[in-house]
Amino acid sequence: MFQQTTQVLESLGSDYEIIICDDASLDGTKQIIKELVASSPKAKAIFHEHNRGIFFTFEELYQAASKEWVILFPGDGQWSPTLLPEAFRQVEAGFDVVIAARQQKQYTWFRKINSWFFNQLVIWLYGVNLYDIGAVKLVRRQMIKDFSVDTQSAFSEAERLLKAHKAGYKIGVIWVGHIPRQQGKARGARLSYIVQAFKDLILFRLRY
Repeated sequence: MFQQTTQVLESLGSDYEIIICDDASLDGTKQIIKELVASSPKAKAIFHEHNRGIFFTFEELYQAASKEWVILFPGDGQWSPTLLPEAFRQVEAGFDVVIAARQQKQYTWFRKINSWFFNQLVIWLYGVNLYDIGAVKLVRRQMIKDFSVDTQSAFSEAERLLKAHKAGYKIGVIWVGHIPRQQGKARGARLSYIVQAFKDLILFRLRY
């Protein structure tokens, strides 16, 4: 995935950086990342001594980014970096955020139902269509600077987007394929995570 991402970014002809975060993996990931970073002057790495989870990892990567546009690709390879040219065409059309919504999610039926309901609740409660909250997103770095988040659950991405939408940021969408997971185990479907995300979604409505 690293080589493919580099090729796509080079083809776009713009300045870029690649920041990789190892959230205290227990296998050989750390050494692989070190080798990848050594092979590219535009890549750098962040290593956690202890697992911090997706929220803190995402926020750290957002803060570490230095270019005008930021996109976070999960390391499971389920999104292809080939979506970037189409995403940047949406940028040229005037959008500040481009959501790479999944045409067909590679989830269990339980996660598909949970994801659909979560996205629909945002529409029902806030009147805003965020298409696919758990998808990767190309965003202006200024949006990260302008809007901090109070929640630390899966709702945090939606919280920032809702704040940005209310402030006038334009949110666009492209529809992309979702590649079956080849390695690792998804942990986002834990009941405690789901309950906290729905709780934050509803409580934020009282402040919104």
